[in-house]
Amino acid sequence: MRPTPTNSVNPLDMACFPLVPFSNRIGYAQFVFAGQLHTLPCNFPPEPHVIHGHGWRGNWSVTDRHGDAVTLSFRHDAADWPWCYTASETFWLRDDGLEAMISVTNDSTFLMAAGLGLHPFFPKPSGTVLTAGLGHVWENDEWKLPSRPIALPDAWNFSAGRVINDIVVDNCFGGWTGEARIDWPSGLSLAIEADRVFGNLVIYNPPHEDFFCVEPASHANDAVNLRARGFTNTGLRVLFPGERMAGRVRFRVINS
Repeated sequence: MRPTPTNSVNPLDMACFPLVPFSNRIGYAQFVFAGQLHTLPCNFPPEPHVIHGHGWRGNWSVTDRHGDAVTLSFRHDAADWPWCYTASETFWLRDDGLEAMISVTNDSTFLMAAGLGLHPFFPKPSGTVLTAGLGHVWENDEWKLPSRPIALPDAWNFSAGRVINDIVVDNCFGGWTGEARIDWPSGLSLAIEADRVFGNLVIYNPPHEDFFCVEPASHANDAVNLRARGFTNTGLRVLFPGERMAGRVRFRVINS
């Protein structure tokens, strides 16, 4: 992953941040759930949406640590989000890389819409290749919100590996196999392996930047609103009171 600039506390400068209790955007900062309209504060001006949940800017506490692992926790009380929940992250250093588990538990007394994700940033020297098995892509509207799932266009079919330099993409891909690989021109490679709960992959490759993002996610962008519109393949989970959802992602370094 990319290094973090010295002394920066901006989450957007980090190597990776958590996505909890949802990934990516909730359109126009509002949604209907169980027949009730919920309005959220926008947190990424000038966009009219709310983005990435709370964990990426929240204060996490270290709850456990030993030689090769650390666990962090984050508590959110119902205020700008209709539910109380607890999130946790555990990181393990392995001989060949890093393993991360993220979870969210519904601490409220009623059903909660929920999702998880990780948002890593990777360096993008010229010639970087991304490989990923993907089923379809959510087509975005002019406000970066998914409008419908479509078949993969050739330019975004990464199954056989594609040089990512000039591919402009900021979309969620469904039907992800849970495996992806990055090959850098230096000969270093990274395998990404995710649990089945992460059935979606957000690929963000901004032009004129030296990084790109490959983000395992449990659900499609704006999934809570897609669900309300009748889409059934969003990956959004509904948690009962006290229910927990969790998933692991493994980042394995490969020296070719």
